[in-house]
Amino acid sequence: MKFQFFALFLLLMLNVLTVTGQNQNYINGRSNLCVGECEIYTPWIGNNNIAGIEYINISYLNQPDSTCSRLQYDEKSQNFTACFFCPGYYKIEGLFFGQNGQIYLDSLQIQVGNISSLNIIPADSIQCGNSPGNECENVCSGSIRKYTAVNTDGWPVTWSVTGASSFTVTDNILTVVWGNGTFGQITATQNLNSFCSSEDTYCLNIKEDLKPIFTLPKKEICANESITLIPDYLSASIYNWDFGNGEKSADIKPVIAYDEPGTYTITLEVIDACGCKGSYTHEIKVKELFLPKIDCKSTICENTPVTYHTEADCGSFFWKVIGDGKITAGGGLSDKFISIDWGNGPLGIIELEVSGCNFDLCPQKATF
Repeated sequence: MKFQFFALFLLLMLNVLTVTGQNQNYINGRSNLCVGECEIYTPWIGNNNIAGIEYINISYLNQPDSTCSRLQYDEKSQNFTACFFCPGYYKIEGLFFGQNGQIYLDSLQIQVGNISSLNIIPADSIQCGNSPGNECENVCSGSIRKYTAVNTDGWPVTWSVTGASSFTVTDNILTVVWGNGTFGQITATQNLNSFCSSEDTYCLNIKEDLKPIFTLPKKEICANESITLIPDYLSASIYNWDFGNGEKSADIKPVIAYDEPGTYTITLEVIDACGCKGSYTHEIKVKELFLPKIDCKSTICENTPVTYHTEADCGSFFWKVIGDGKITAGGGLSDKFISIDWGNGPLGIIELEVSGCNFDLCPQKATF
């Protein structure tokens, strides 16, 4: 009886050794995967499925760690699924029954590559937010923005950009000059090895140039006549006015007056918080008619007397104070000055009409 059992065991091992000695692969499936991937492996003998599995095991060759893999066998299909959670090398070993009763022993070495959680983020401090119902960041046409990729694990990154006029890459910093379209996209890719890669995309809404339209109170004014410029666009961060006479202003609603007759071009340039820019121009004509000019102090403290002067070469001066101001000196018919105590304010207006001047008068009051 012992001899019969030994003979049966010897025959079984001979079958196993004979088959495995043929250097055939009976475990069919991918041998190169990435961290987090699963693969269904099919034991296949010749042109036939196996009749059964006696033994199947997966081992992590880098170090013993039962959390780095998972193995699940499906008795109905006789396939098994292996999942891999750590980078490195694994070995799957199996002992299978063939349709002819033979036993087959096989192993398959698996290489699992690591992947990084690549993430694209802005590399500058400009924050333009998103459009309602859209997760893409807002950028300005023509603006220069910087981006970088984090969680690279030291692997090189390949960049591609859609919607840019140009872009450059220096030390993992992507610098983009955005074009005139409406949509932009950045893609960062890492080829970690021959079979694993990591990728992230970043989408953008490219905004049109700003249109800071402004209207003139009148297209023709007198010399020394003050007007206030009010832009339609009031959401910019920076306002740059050029009045065409060498004077400039950064006020949102500047008050201007021209000393000399002529035609002037007024230009407004604006920049918003995103760096979006825009400009608009208007021409204004200054007639050869003059208003008297005074040295007006626009802001004063409460209960502070202030004296205003005019250099107009005229025979008569007609001063008028509107508001809570009290005339303390001057303001007479022949006076080129007026002193006013504005009390608690808050607002006051001075009107001046003149006659007997050595210049052509503008047919209206000078208001300050």
